[in-house]
Amino acid sequence: MKNRQRSIFYTLFLAISLTILIAVFIVSKIFYEQTKEYLLKNIDSDIKTSLIQLKNSIYPFMDSYSIHEYENLIENELNREHVLAIIVEDYNMAKIVGSKYLVGKINNNSKTEEYDSNNKSHQEKIAHSYSHLQDNIENQNGLILGHIAIYASDKLVQEKLKYFINASIIIALLSTIIVLLVIYFVLHQIIQKPLNNIMEIINNKTVDGIPTSTIPSYNSKELAILSLTINNMIESIKESRYKLDQNIAFLKSYELALDKSSIVTKSNLKGNIIYANEYFYEISGFTPEEVIGKSHNIISHKDTPKEIYKELWETVKRKKVWKGTLKNRGKLDDYWVDSTILPILDENQNIVEFIAVRHDITKMIKQQEQLDKIANTDTLTNLGNRYKLIYDINHSLHPALAIINIDNFSQLNDFYGYELGDYILKQVGSNISGLTEHVDTNVYHLQGDEYVLFNSNVDKNEFEKNVNILVSALADMSVKINDEFLNFNFTTGISFEYKDKILSTADMALKVAKRNNENIIVFSEKISLNKEYENNIYWSKKIRTAIINNDFLPVYQPIINNKTDKVEKYESLVRMRDEDKLISPFFFLEISKKTKYYSTITKIMIEKSFEKFKDNNLEFSINLTIEDILNKEIEEYIYDMLRIYNIGPRVVFEIVESESIENFKEVLDFINKIKIFGSKIAIDDFGTGYSNFIYLMKLNTDYIKIDGSLIKEINTNKQAQVVVTMIVDFAKKMGIKTVAEFVETQEIQNKVLELGIDYSQGYFFSEPKTDILN
Repeated sequence: MKNRQRSIFYTLFLAISLTILIAVFIVSKIFYEQTKEYLLKNIDSDIKTSLIQLKNSIYPFMDSYSIHEYENLIENELNREHVLAIIVEDYNMAKIVGSKYLVGKINNNSKTEEYDSNNKSHQEKIAHSYSHLQDNIENQNGLILGHIAIYASDKLVQEKLKYFINASIIIALLSTIIVLLVIYFVLHQIIQKPLNNIMEIINNKTVDGIPTSTIPSYNSKELAILSLTINNMIESIKESRYKLDQNIAFLKSYELALDKSSIVTKSNLKGNIIYANEYFYEISGFTPEEVIGKSHNIISHKDTPKEIYKELWETVKRKKVWKGTLKNRGKLDDYWVDSTILPILDENQNIVEFIAVRHDITKMIKQQEQLDKIANTDTLTNLGNRYKLIYDINHSLHPALAIINIDNFSQLNDFYGYELGDYILKQVGSNISGLTEHVDTNVYHLQGDEYVLFNSNVDKNEFEKNVNILVSALADMSVKINDEFLNFNFTTGISFEYKDKILSTADMALKVAKRNNENIIVFSEKISLNKEYENNIYWSKKIRTAIINNDFLPVYQPIINNKTDKVEKYESLVRMRDEDKLISPFFFLEISKKTKYYSTITKIMIEKSFEKFKDNNLEFSINLTIEDILNKEIEEYIYDMLRIYNIGPRVVFEIVESESIENFKEVLDFINKIKIFGSKIAIDDFGTGYSNFIYLMKLNTDYIKIDGSLIKEINTNKQAQVVVTMIVDFAKKMGIKTVAEFVETQEIQNKVLELGIDYSQGYFFSEPKTDILN
């Protein structure tokens, strides 16, 4: 750096010196030319003066033939500094001697000699003279007496000019040296010394490369600006370095946290792995030698559709982030990950590599699979249950369904007892499974004494034929009870209707078959429309009358805090008043959905519940279906009521039928909006059907209400306990409160407390009532 300082300084000095030398040369040249011109003019003037004086002085002597006299005049004039020779031709004397008569003097090597025209030396000097003037000599009468010529000395001129040149060079050199010395001193003091000081301060830096001190201010405006600029740069660098150190510290902490909690890999543009953290090796079972430099295909699982990988690469190559759940192949075992994959860009926004951050969700997936299996399996018969049936129906093409009912089973149950009744149900289920083993038909146990045969895509005639064969075979099979063999009769309803009606129409066919005492009936419009239409009209009239008469009202069931054993909140449940009876929604709610009255009932429930709880501090919950949430009129009504009553933090909205959520974005928007008012969300009937842990996280849930079918068997059924335990453990980890529904006995409540469920609700504490407890 110091060499660079000198280079700048000496370059500047050299440039200035060169400029001065050129200027001095030009000035000296001009001075020389002007001096030369002045000298030559003086010489010419002197010679001319000498010529005029001699011409005027000589002619009297020439008239009188006094040669000696004008020779003296010539010799005197020859003493002039620049005169080389004076030659006079005398015409009078030429007449006397009869030939050309010359009288002259010449300076030859500082000696005055008589001019001799035959003297070669004299002739050479005359030939090399600087200049000469000549003229005729006349008397007063204008008579030409002779001719005169005066020659200037070239040697003297050259000596004069040489003297002037030498003097100019010496003066120029002295002037240049003095000016350069002054300039050098000025540049050194004004530029080099401050620059050296600045560079010394800049070079005196910490290990981070930051100068230890600031640069002082200078009198020079330019250096003062330079000092201020560099000082500002130093302060900016210090501040940037401080922020950089902070960011590096944060990044190291983030990296450590990420490294300890996540599976991290990086790959190059070809998709080959170039880095993997320890967690990756731990969970995958691979070693660095087996992974580094290899394609990500090494962990790709055959179960994952190729379309997902194609979409993944197309996304990240567009410089966007890809998120999703993947099943990965491990060296020893497969594992599931929640993946986030993104491109790393350079300063020009070009992709340089890709990074994948994954979280191991294998345990959650396996729990979900176990929960799905339990939730979709009937605990008594190990056949598919109602939720599994609904799922299969929704994913079928041309469904065929038969409901098989054991005739008079309630009498058998009463006679032999519930334990033997359950044994009969298991045996019948086992018999049906055995008979359908080689037929493409699924078997389900719905409830009590009903079984379902279902095929997702089958010929109607073939299905009906198979059902007839199966029912006949069942009737021939017996079950051994207390050393005796029992045979059973069966009634069957079959339907080939659309997916949304096939179960209800098969049930309708079953009811008609029982009423008509027939073994098998296939549903048709003929057996359904009249009765159904009559039933719908009847309840539609009742619903309309109840709305007019203000006979829809909420009843309130208390919810107990299991830590304090006190009533802490209530659930509002809809009832229809019919004279002195309260009608369950089982009879009117579905029909109201087919009419225009359903949203009106929802509004009545919301308004009356808000009014009931507005003046106390109790929390209360209101049931909402997905249909309610997607209804813009109901949605806006809820927001208006929350604004009017201003009790949002005490309102809980229970989402029922959550397994039917399809418009997930709209539901999530509703949840986010009511949370602005402080309200909470509960998921009802969780633990059966399509209960999904990931769903819960996305819905930002506050409460999980565990399905009553699990709670009712929690003290007797091991599988029910396993499912509930999984739900409670998950809820605690996610900070979600749990509520046990259908707590009907002390034994059930004891088990609820043992499993750590936060709240209890059921007839053990209180049935739903028209008023709240004090």
